[in-house]
Amino acid sequence: MYEAPLALPGKLRLGGGLVYVGRRFGDDANSFKVPGYLRTDLSAHYQIDKLDLRLKVENLLDKRYVSSSIYDDTVIQGNRLLFQFLAGVRF
Repeated sequence: MYEAPLALPGKLRLGGGLVYVGRRFGDDANSFKVPGYLRTDLSAHYQIDKLDLRLKVENLLDKRYVSSSIYDDTVIQGNRLLFQFLAGVRF
């Protein structure tokens, strides 16, 4: 997490990360494998007094990947490009 200097009041924090999941078996019987993936995530957090604003970007490069599976006919895709905005007030 990087805290950026601002001319405005408050604090701005920027962050990012990579999520890596390797190739793995897709079911309990180990009858097939699903490919691994690398996902890029970013975040920004602005805090002023009691107000918190957060922006999270998941899967920045909009990669298609298998997040989980149960059987060879039930393979679940991971989220595509996803934006989340959160606002909070502390009392």
